[in-house]
Amino acid sequence: MNFSIIISSSNNFDHFINIQGSDHLDTKQKVLDGLHALNVNTEHLEYIIHSMVHVVQGSELIKQSKRSGNFTSLNDMLDTVGADSLIFALAQNTNEKEIKLDVAKLIVQGIENPVFYCQMAYAKLNSLLHKKGVPPKNKMTPSYLTPLFTTWLHHQNTIDLVAQHKQPQLLTRALMDIAGVVHKSWSLIPSMDTLSYEEKEVVSFWITEVMALLYDLLKILGVQVHSEMKRLDF
Repeated sequence: MNFSIIISSSNNFDHFINIQGSDHLDTKQKVLDGLHALNVNTEHLEYIIHSMVHVVQGSELIKQSKRSGNFTSLNDMLDTVGADSLIFALAQNTNEKEIKLDVAKLIVQGIENPVFYCQMAYAKLNSLLHKKGVPPKNKMTPSYLTPLFTTWLHHQNTIDLVAQHKQPQLLTRALMDIAGVVHKSWSLIPSMDTLSYEEKEVVSFWITEVMALLYDLLKILGVQVHSEMKRLDF
């Protein structure tokens, strides 16, 4: 860790987070001792040790070695799987758990790819606002909206919890939970043009609220939000 970065941060930031790989665990105390020797206040400095990230190609774990020049760079992964898939995959686990990036799953545009699964949930909800069809045989009941409402309510404090505990994996868990409910509920909600004015107001309100939550969670992760996607059939 560059001492000059930490020293300058003490003048510019109230809180400085230093993220290191698990192979640098033994350097933490050395850095702190060096800073103390320089009379640098380390109260604003927080160390986070992150477990290693592995790349899986097919069923094979790709060996990484900086010394031999055999390693997969972040740019390599971005070029291969794209930013959205990579960000989501890296954010799914705690820093204590090793991450295995399965390239084959991350390039799939289907339910096997978690970020696609969540992006599709947003696109599905958006499609409901414009969906046309024939009137349902039975009048829509609140039960159609209950799963969406309860899931929305359950995750209202997710963003605050992520900020408080520094656990980005809570974002991805919330997204997967909400997306699962959306995919299950999508076919049960009648077309908007078949509902009465009162029913349409209620349905539109909750669809919009859930969409807003999905949007916020995806954007905080840095993942793109799509209003339309080609596949809506799973």
